[in-house]
Parts: sequence; C-alpha cells; structure tokens
Amino acid sequence: DHLADRSDSLQKALSAMRELAIRDDLTGLYNHRQVLDELTQELERAKRHGQSLCGMMIDLDNFKEVNDRYGHLAGDIVLRECAKLLKTRLRRIDILGRYGGDEFIAILPATSSQNAEGVAERLRSSVSEHLFQVFKHPVHLSVSVGLLAFEKFEQLSPQNFIDQTDRALFKAKNLGRNRVCAYSEEIPDSIEFIPTKPGESEKDD
Repeated sequence: DHLADRSDSLQKALSAMRELAIRDDLTGLYNHRQVLDELTQELERAKRHGQSLCGMMIDLDNFKEVNDRYGHLAGDIVLRECAKLLKTRLRRIDILGRYGGDEFIAILPATSSQNAEGVAERLRSSVSEHLFQVFKHPVHLSVSVGLLAFEKFEQLSPQNFIDQTDRALFKAKNLGRNRVCAYSEEIPDSIEFIPTKPGESEKDD
C-alpha cells in the first residue's frame, strides 16, 4: 500500500509538472510552444480524416495604452480576463492559446468557414461589449481577428497556417481594428500597418 501510494503521488506530481510546462503562467491557456504542437496535431488529423480546420489570430487593440495609463499589472489583469472571456465563447474541443504578448490563437477543428466566421464575430463582439474593470476603472477594449478557413490541407504547414492568419490579422488592423478579416490570396505579402492617430476611436476609422 505504501508503494502504491508513493507511485500515485509521483504520477500526480509528474502530471502537475507537465501542466506547468504547457501552460502560460499568466492566463492559464496553452503557451506558445504547446499551441504550435496542438496545431501540428490538428493539421495532421484534418489531412488524415479529410476534415476542415479553421484558425484565428486574435490581437487586443491598443493594449499598450492600458499598460501606459494604468501600469503593467493592469495589463496582466486585462489579459487574464480577456483569455477567460474568449475561452467561454469557444467549444470544449476548440484550442485556445496565448501566442505571445497580447496575441491569442484559436484552433477550431472540424469547422466550416461559414461557422468559423460566426465564431470569430462572436469573439470580437464579446470583447467589444465587455466592460473590463481595472483597479475600479472601467475600460473598453476591442480585438482584431485574422481568420483562416481551409478544407484542403495538402500544402498547408503549421508555419503557413500561422503566416496566413497573421496576414489576415494585419489586414484587420490596417482597416481600422475591431473587425474580423478572413485570409485570401489577394492579401499582399507585406501590408503597411497604419496606426490609429491619438484621439481617434476605432469606430471612427
């Protein structure tokens, strides 16, 4: 019994260590490395079973202003709350990770392009309508979303997947933020990002 208990304790400790290794410390979502591993697995599964797969790169608009005005601790509060909000709007089989900084990546297995567009818009509107509380200060934020929807994956690698969602995201940023843009081959390889001028709101763009 003693050996069994010790083995069980070791297994639990190993499981806890593995969770720490794959999770982002701040948000509790998958970290950068793990979300790329998950993406690789989902791409292989989609190819093997002939399923569709959609992905999104999600970026908080003007997040730097939160850090500059309220401090980096406030920024951490916003990132945690945003992560929780995004996760509650996705299915249990969907994968959500923190790609880096204020960028999140979502992977939606077995999802059509039409359904993915609906999910992306739901995520965008959820953040836009949410009132973040930062040290008792109400803060309105928005996200820009780059969407990639593919049904044929023969030539699509994880890096291609990331690059194309990123290009769609920069298009959304370039068009004024707080919107969803789907990837298309017509998007130039290099897009000049035009930042919002001080005092301009995203809705005014």
